[in-house]
Amino acid sequence: MSTADLPPQLRFDRPYVERYLRNYPLAKVIRSVLHDADRIPEGGCLLVGNHGPLAIDTGMLIHTLFRDSGRIVRALGDRFMFANPVGRSLARAVAGVEGSPDNAHALLMHGDAVLVYPGGARETTRDPSQRYTLNWEGRLGFARVALDAQRPVVPVACIGSDDLLTQVVGSDTVRNSFAGKLFSSFLKPESIPPLYMPKLRATQFHYFFGAPLTPPVASSDDESAVRAFQLEVKTALEALLANGLEIRRERRAAKQELRDQYAAV
Repeated sequence: MSTADLPPQLRFDRPYVERYLRNYPLAKVIRSVLHDADRIPEGGCLLVGNHGPLAIDTGMLIHTLFRDSGRIVRALGDRFMFANPVGRSLARAVAGVEGSPDNAHALLMHGDAVLVYPGGARETTRDPSQRYTLNWEGRLGFARVALDAQRPVVPVACIGSDDLLTQVVGSDTVRNSFAGKLFSSFLKPESIPPLYMPKLRATQFHYFFGAPLTPPVASSDDESAVRAFQLEVKTALEALLANGLEIRRERRAAKQELRDQYAAV
């Protein structure tokens, strides 16, 4: 679909983005699989997901959807990413746009699939004890946009992203360090990540898509309607996460059983 009729800040260089996604660097080390991606409607919709450390799941999802369907999803990025040249370059390479209600609404009305992570930086820098949980307190923006645009919301759960890295030093310690104080001059405190190291094992990201959820016909100024729809999406995504983790547990148990059988021969 042409972007010529979109505002300048929402347009992107399609040949460049397609070339980058075909050769996406992380795809060489992370295997990604989509489950029930046919649930994504053809027209405008919101894809609402859970974040893992450093938001690596975002680019992998955009790459995988393009790989399997040719569709380019427009991800909403935190404003701090667009405040520096490195962040802008990384975002634009995957057709990302600065997150705002106006940008999201324009893309939805244009017929795009728009990817948003309500947990934002909170979820990318959280403590390991909070793996695969949602931190959406006060995050109602996506629900307001869905009500305004009257476009469906598709929950998408990523299983694997929270297992990619091991946290060596927590966020609070990093923030209070000399480097953390230096970075805090141009990054929000909650955006300063912990210190991680990769786990030395094969990694797979599995993306599970839920059934589209239709927003109520109500004004986005109706606080109760907005909160109720946010809770509906959050509950659906939590169920997807629980189901995805159970599927992974069963697969691992089955593989271990096979290994035990071979070892006993």
